[in-house]
Amino acid sequence: MSDKLKKIVFILLVSVFSIILIIKYSTSFLKNEILSIIKSDKFDKFILLMIDEKLEKIANSELDEEKKEFYQSNIKKILEKFKVD
Repeated sequence: MSDKLKKIVFILLVSVFSIILIIKYSTSFLKNEILSIIKSDKFDKFILLMIDEKLEKIANSELDEEKKEFYQSNIKKILEKFKVD
C-alpha cells in the first residue's frame, strides 16, 4: 500500500470512530437532560396545569351524549378506586 492510501484509510477510520463516540455521548447527554427535566418539580407543575386547563375546558363546553357517557363512566371508575370504607 502506498503512503497516501494508508493515510486515507487511517483518517477514515479515525473519523468513523470519532463520529461514533460523539454520537454515543451526545445521545447519552440528551437522555440524561430529558430525564432530569421529566423528574423536575417544574415539569410536574406544568403537567398539572395542563390537566387543570383541559378539565376546565371540558367543564365549560357542551358535550354530546356519547362524550358524556364516556366521561361519566371513567370518572365513576376513578372515584371508586379512591373510595375509603
